[in-house]
Amino acid sequence: MRQRRVLLGPSSACQFYVEALQYVPQPSYEDGYTLVMFHAMNLHKETFEVLLEQMMEKLPTSVRYREAWVIENPNHGRSSVMNQAILKSQEYIDHWNVLEYTRAVHVFLSSTSVHGVDFRKRKLIGMAHSGGGPSLMMLPTIQPTFAFRAFVMMDPAILPPRPPSYVMTGLFENWAKSKKDTWPSRDQAYEELSKSKAFSRWNPKLVKHFADYGLREIDESGAVTLACTGRQEAAFYRSPDMVGPPAESFVTRDEYGGKTEDFRAFLTENINKYNAGSVRWMEKGGHMLPQVVPIPVAEAVADALMQVDAPSARL
Repeated sequence: MRQRRVLLGPSSACQFYVEALQYVPQPSYEDGYTLVMFHAMNLHKETFEVLLEQMMEKLPTSVRYREAWVIENPNHGRSSVMNQAILKSQEYIDHWNVLEYTRAVHVFLSSTSVHGVDFRKRKLIGMAHSGGGPSLMMLPTIQPTFAFRAFVMMDPAILPPRPPSYVMTGLFENWAKSKKDTWPSRDQAYEELSKSKAFSRWNPKLVKHFADYGLREIDESGAVTLACTGRQEAAFYRSPDMVGPPAESFVTRDEYGGKTEDFRAFLTENINKYNAGSVRWMEKGGHMLPQVVPIPVAEAVADALMQVDAPSARL
């Protein structure tokens, strides 16, 4: 795949630098889908590379792709390095929520003079993983809107409004504040993460990408820390944002890792209310399924996209 990095500078509409990666498959079809992708909290835009390679180039499918754009959350990855001054300000040092990412993506999509693409003339598919899900769901609330053919959510962080959900987000907040976030060098971080229980399950290429892009240098000593600070990640988990259902015209297709039966029932009931909505349960991979099992996820997403232009179909 051909890759192109595009950097959007700060403006009155968005005070952050926002970097995006464009992936163009070979072949690329002018009438194909343009994917607009949101990554999870504490990740980075390069984390979908293996998934996209499988989806757009290696997997036999009738789905036609034009390109994919992975737009980075401004306090993550390489974008966070450029935004350090504002991220360390009192306004943001202990603050981050769903809408910050949503606004950054909307301004990026609207900046045709920067990237040269008129996204309103593209066949758009929104895709998101984990904490990127609520930000994608909020995108249609910002004017002027972009017309998406469908949303594909990979285990999105959208929880039922019940007491157990607030307990869960509280646990996530405490975990974000207490987890290890600093290493003496990038190489040492990569070695340690590769052997850890969580990262050892990932596709090896994506572990290396996390060490390269999910961490940033602290100073000239070579020490590195998480690009998204634990304080801002914790703030995201405790933020009170409410996300409503998408418009009925959207096709919503969700790919989920293993969940409890109650949570499965909640998700299935709500997704099936949407126009041609459907749910695919994936027993392997867990919450980090795009990083752990990118090939099966690519197959599931391709199956979902084959149904987008046949909205009466169900998976």
